Amino acid sequence: MRFHLTALTAFATTAAVTASWEPIATYAPGSDVTEHNSLDLDMQAILEALSLQTDEGFQNASSIYSEGGYSLDTSDPIRSYQGFSLQAKEKMWEDCPGCPYLDYSYFYNYYGSHTYGDDIVTAALEGSITSLAKGNFDMSGVSFVGREEVAKKGMVVLNNFMYTIREFEDALDDCQSNCVSCNDGSVHAWDEGVAFYTGSLEGADGSGEGVLLYALADKRCVDYHTCSASGNGLDGTSKVNHELFQLFSLGNYQLLTGDCPAARKTKDRVAQLMYIPLVQGALRYAYKMEFLQGGEKENAEGAIFAAGVVPKVAHFNQGAADTIYSNLKMGTRNTNYAATKKAFENVYPQMGITCADVGGLYSEEIGSYYPGAEPCKDTSNSNKAAVIGGAIGGILGVAIVGLVVFIVFIRHKEVSGEPYFTESLLHNKNQATLTSDSVPETVDGWRKVNADGVSILPAKCFVACNQFYIPSLNAVELDSLALICCEEMSRPKDMGLHPWVRRNRHTPCTIWRDRKAFEDWKNGNAFKEAHGGGAAGDEEKVQQQEKPKPLWSKPPVPVFYEVTLVISSPEGS
Repeated sequence: MRFHLTALTAFATTAAVTASWEPIATYAPGSDVTEHNSLDLDMQAILEALSLQTDEGFQNASSIYSEGGYSLDTSDPIRSYQGFSLQAKEKMWEDCPGCPYLDYSYFYNYYGSHTYGDDIVTAALEGSITSLAKGNFDMSGVSFVGREEVAKKGMVVLNNFMYTIREFEDALDDCQSNCVSCNDGSVHAWDEGVAFYTGSLEGADGSGEGVLLYALADKRCVDYHTCSASGNGLDGTSKVNHELFQLFSLGNYQLLTGDCPAARKTKDRVAQLMYIPLVQGALRYAYKMEFLQGGEKENAEGAIFAAGVVPKVAHFNQGAADTIYSNLKMGTRNTNYAATKKAFENVYPQMGITCADVGGLYSEEIGSYYPGAEPCKDTSNSNKAAVIGGAIGGILGVAIVGLVVFIVFIRHKEVSGEPYFTESLLHNKNQATLTSDSVPETVDGWRKVNADGVSILPAKCFVACNQFYIPSLNAVELDSLALICCEEMSRPKDMGLHPWVRRNRHTPCTIWRDRKAFEDWKNGNAFKEAHGGGAAGDEEKVQQQEKPKPLWSKPPVPVFYEVTLVISSPEGS
């Protein structure tokens, strides 16, 4: 784990309220993407129309698909899911600095059509046949049931999926290296990608019922025992979404500070993770087709999930792609699950995903994996890919401390819900590898750091945080209290820093020499006095005190981190 404090600038500041926008499933956008985030309301309306399974319902769905309705566009009358596909040639193949975009290239090279997504969705809406180079869909004899599945899922896993990646690519096209004030456009494009991935229905904290890629990842994790940050849960937020939202925040910061090469690596990992729910979906319905009496509905679902990932498989292994398509194409009745599973697994390392990422098809009824659908075993190559991809953490927010503004990154490890600690001082244990100039003096175990913008000085410590949400109306009052707290607080000798992290959610953090130092303080009189409790033995007095109404909308949640502290400064500031 790593905890990075990067000194951005040194200037006198107050806790002024800056522009902020509604979080997107905990992601704090750096720009206004409200309209982009509302496009999922189009999908919600399309789902309602298709569920009628009538000619009129399909016609209404087609109108919303092509014309849009809820997401305005300043440059065009309206944005729509069909537009995402129809604009692909211009925006992903020809008319962009980074064209052709890598992931889009997989799909164009396979399907031979720039509008492959619309080709497949339109065939499902109309009951017609596609004319693609490979991977065709014959929807001519398919009922409303199968057509509904291909149409609604195709809009998400083909059109919306690729346009989401396009927004992240567009952010990189606009990125200007080593410039902190030049990349508002890049951040906006990145925010758009997060909005299209997630949608407004997920809410500010991700607890809503969405209809886009975020919701799909959470749905599939239940089937594959890959929910929670650890990736071994059966409900809640998927491991895919946990990792993606760390990366979304990290990419936002990298673009904001002009670290374009690092942002490129973050985008690449984002794209890799986005394919995992599609692989899970294809395998799930392959199993249902062979072993669980799957019919037209299951065939349609397997076919459209496969359509969203087979082109990438084909880039690495055409034989594997042919196996997957032949076992999941529309109209097939001879699905070989084992062959399909093996074909996918053969390209996991090249795709940048692992057996652990995908998991195994799990049955809650029997309390174990379905026979033959257990997770595969990762090779050394796939493990290496996972380590590289998982080494990047997420941003908590912006911390205001005295005269210095900090950006705080945290990636924490969860072990059965308990904090994960380390017992060590802030001494570097490998000082022999550092030059004498890069090892600053230490005082009582604390390192005195003079950042020069080049040296990176790692050391372990212990961090204690409280996370809670503050309604916007209370933000000014809370910021004022934060400044008073930081100015008047009697800092224990073992506490190195007290940053107040603020980015839509508020997180006061304390950084300690080690766990024992923190616990000694928390269990002593100083903690009670700092929290209005007085000295030990004054419980009766505390109970008689009238407590003010809290400013937060949710009670504080304590969070603890084992971390490595790295202090540096960009551009030598």
